[in-house]
Parts: sequence; C-alpha cells; structure tokens
Amino acid sequence: MKRVISVATVVALAAVIFSSCGSEKTPEELLTYKNGWKMSKATSTPAYKNNDGVEDADLFESYFYECEQKDVLYFKSDGDGKRTVLAHGCFDDGKETTGTWEFSDSDGKLLKFRIPFFEEEKYATVDVTKLEEDVFEFTYSWTKAGTTDEYKFRITYAHAK
Repeated sequence: MKRVISVATVVALAAVIFSSCGSEKTPEELLTYKNGWKMSKATSTPAYKNNDGVEDADLFESYFYECEQKDVLYFKSDGDGKRTVLAHGCFDDGKETTGTWEFSDSDGKLLKFRIPFFEEEKYATVDVTKLEEDVFEFTYSWTKAGTTDEYKFRITYAHAK
C-alpha cells in the first residue's frame, strides 16, 4: 500500500512541476505588463555632457527631473491597437501622452516607439537588451542636437507598483 501511495505522490508531484513550467511568455506579453513600467536606472556611454558642460554617466539623478522618475510607461495591445500611454509624474492633473509601438523583428529585440523623455517627441527604434518578467531594458544611440557628440543611453525599467 505504501508503494502505491509513493508512486501516486511522485506522479502527482511531477504533474504539478510540469504544469507550472508552462510556456514562456512572448515579448509582447512581457512588454504589456498591466501595471506599466517605471524607470529604475539610466546610464550614458560616454558620460553625457549637459548644457552646463558637466559630464555624468549616471543619468537617473542628473538628467531626469525627479517627477520624470515617477512617470509610468504602459505598452498596451488591445481593441484599440498597439499603443503606449505615458502617465506623467510631473503633472498633477493626470496628463497622459499616447503613441504607438511595434516590434520591428520577430524575436522582440528591436522596438519602435516614442521615447518619452526626448523633447523631440520622435519615434525611434531601440535595441531591447533585456525583456524579462520584471525588467525591461533598452539602449538608444543618438547625436545631441547642434553638436557632434554621440551617446548611447541604457534605460532600465522595472514593474510599476
């Protein structure tokens, strides 16, 4: 009798383990996390030279306003199509900016959307370097307007609460 119970226990345990593995989420499923994404880290290579001539590789504290650090970026894919919604931390009136997004490749490594913190409000394709259950990270290379200074920003987002 003990042997039958032991075999049944092993079979039940194996069924639970295999069913919990499930299939991996697609890049779209990971990106469209329902509570949105909040910036957690931002760096520049080389160090970003601001308008005062000060260079800083850690952009989170030096480049972004405190209220911008509170922005929540949502990637949505529903009946209204693929769209982004940025809930601005700098405005008390609940102001939002919307746009569209799309993966430019099949494996979710190239993402085109309006980068929220660039004043030009242009759409750009970024390199997705990490897209996991609780981390979204991309790099974006650009030349600062009016200069020949080239930078590569690495922006990391974590789940908004």
